[in-house]
Amino acid sequence: EKNWLDFEKSTDLIVLESVLRFTLKASVDPYIGFRLISQFYDARDSLQARTVNPVELTESVGAVRSLVNNDNVNWDARLACAARQTVDRFKARDDWTTNDGGLEFVTGFKATNKDSWWTLSSDLKIYEALFISKKDEDTTSNWRYPDINWENSLTINLNKFIMLNWYMQLLYDKQVDVNPQTAELDSGARFKNTLSLGCLL
Repeated sequence: EKNWLDFEKSTDLIVLESVLRFTLKASVDPYIGFRLISQFYDARDSLQARTVNPVELTESVGAVRSLVNNDNVNWDARLACAARQTVDRFKARDDWTTNDGGLEFVTGFKATNKDSWWTLSSDLKIYEALFISKKDEDTTSNWRYPDINWENSLTINLNKFIMLNWYMQLLYDKQVDVNPQTAELDSGARFKNTLSLGCLL
């Protein structure tokens, strides 16, 4: 007799990002930004699950430039000084918060054809920590490696009601990239691919 396994969460992500750009009609504009990343349900410990945990906050101040801006293509790039705080309530209370600061590079690209039946978007975020609070230093210095998040999405409208979407994400964070076989830090990146078919209402 075969039984279905219990349901397991596959995707759970909260992202809130806000950017205030001061348009000075120059080649480069100043901006300030804020980003929050978390999840609805943290089930690392099934006996003591927590909601909205962990929470990562990033504040940035820098410059943004539009590389291409027309009816079909929008491409800009941002470079900023950034501070980041990570709150993880699964750790001991004295170690809940991790603080670091450094440089952040963000570029966003979006293109569509003249008839708008396909849309391609690509967002790349690179964060390089230059310093970290003394209590958060580790002996392996993995915090010194850049954190990379590269997201790509292609949407194709097959007809008036049906659309096809392909999504690919690459993540690299040497502090959390753990090999499940050895429980040791791995140097490889993590990939996620999603192919979906949807209906337009």
